[in-house]
Amino acid sequence: MQNFFSSHTDTKGFTLIEMIVSVAIFATVVLIAVGALLSIIAVNRKANELRVVMENLNFAIESIARGVRTGTDYGCTVVSGNCNDGNQLYFIDQTSNNVRYTLTDGLITRQVGGGDTVPVTSSEIVIEDIHFWVRGVGTGDMMQPRVLMTVQGMSGVEGKNETRFSLQTTISQRDTE
Repeated sequence: MQNFFSSHTDTKGFTLIEMIVSVAIFATVVLIAVGALLSIIAVNRKANELRVVMENLNFAIESIARGVRTGTDYGCTVVSGNCNDGNQLYFIDQTSNNVRYTLTDGLITRQVGGGDTVPVTSSEIVIEDIHFWVRGVGTGDMMQPRVLMTVQGMSGVEGKNETRFSLQTTISQRDTE
């Protein structure tokens, strides 16, 4: 007959120490995985924000380019006696309206005729500098008129999710004659 009060040395299961160690290892792995997932989400969010901003900026520049290609009588603000480097561009569009693009409070704005000034870029974009160089207008050199435009700025919160950009494009007038 077996004594029920005798010590039994054949035990099955885990000790408390083994359980604590395994839970700690599991928690560490989960913590690392969650951190990696949060980093991926943050990078994805920044990439999407940058994509939206760049699409908006691309649309604004293409809008300016479309007007310049079909316009006439280009000019820019006079710097040093000529229109080699100005921060405003003006021309007459295909419907004979005076159009002016300028930098106003960090936005590229457009004014048609004597109407209201309307922003062309989104408030999510901060335009720090814009320059226009106009060539082939009124010089008698028979060059096809063209405008070189440079834009510098940033998107996102300065310092935290800041993305700086610098763009340049050359736009030439379509020969409509």
